[in-house]
Amino acid sequence: MISFSVIIPTHNRNNFLRRAIKSSLSQKKMPFEILIIDDCDNLETKTIVKKFDNKYKYVSIKYLKNEKKNNALISRNIGVIKAKGNFVAFLDDDDFWHKNYLFDAHVIIKKKKKDIIIYNTFDFFNKKEIKKNKKIPLVFKIDDYLHYNPGVVCSNVIIKKKTFLDLEGYDLKLSGGADKDLFIKGVLSKKNYFISNKRYVYLQNHPEQWSKKLKLILLQKILFFKKYFKYYLNLKNFLKFIKMILKLMLVIVNKK
Repeated sequence: MISFSVIIPTHNRNNFLRRAIKSSLSQKKMPFEILIIDDCDNLETKTIVKKFDNKYKYVSIKYLKNEKKNNALISRNIGVIKAKGNFVAFLDDDDFWHKNYLFDAHVIIKKKKKDIIIYNTFDFFNKKEIKKNKKIPLVFKIDDYLHYNPGVVCSNVIIKKKTFLDLEGYDLKLSGGADKDLFIKGVLSKKNYFISNKRYVYLQNHPEQWSKKLKLILLQKILFFKKYFKYYLNLKNFLKFIKMILKLMLVIVNKK
């Protein structure tokens, strides 16, 4: 039997969090449970989760605490360890899903026997500014992931719990590339994956996002380079990496 545990790491984004939880509860295929992992020690967050749990008796909604502040990766790892479903679906607290998201994933898992499913996404500031993100390549090639992220982010990743644990979860050193790193590890370990053309994931764009912190992005790209160094030994890939780093450094300098 296929069961989904929804894992939502959160950090002081209560207005967004309400929407994320409602999105999980509005699924055509209901999750087995929803785990909210708070790393901000926000009393209002705990109250919000409790109210949802009291109102929706047909699904377990749990509040968990992460003592490491500002670390969504640890929260996700904790969530998977605590999860009782055999598949986990990650959702950032500021994003949400189409109502068919988990139902479609259930069909894919049942028919195709996949360990990892990645969905295409929308990007939006508000309801009037929704745009399609670039399509994720259907067939994995490591070169597509060395310099940029083709679109593998937390909120569009569904993975078998056993597979996640086999891969040792999220790499805590790669806070800026951990989602694509998890996917790369899975593919290189011969796990079965599926990229869906369906856009069932909505990514909220706002000023507080990690992706707006250019210095941290620069550091993370260097750490990713170090981890996957052997794939950069190709001269073309190495030169492309240097060009990307120089371009990013120039942007950082010009912003000062």
